[in-house]
Amino acid sequence: MDFEGADLTDAILEGAQMTNAQLNRVKSIKGSDWTDVILRKDINATLCKIAEGQNPATGVNTRESLNCRG
Repeated sequence: MDFEGADLTDAILEGAQMTNAQLNRVKSIKGSDWTDVILRKDINATLCKIAEGQNPATGVNTRESLNCRG
């Protein structure tokens, strides 16, 4: 899937397998829940750079769901 330019604000992606997804130019992932999502390491690192917020439905912190460090 190509998510270029997508706004994933408050999205719940829990359990999705996104190893081939194009996510480099996503506009926003604020408040999204990435719990148990399978991502390539480079994409995960890119998403961690813009990760912020907490999902309003699940209460999950976006950075924590991506296992961001620091």
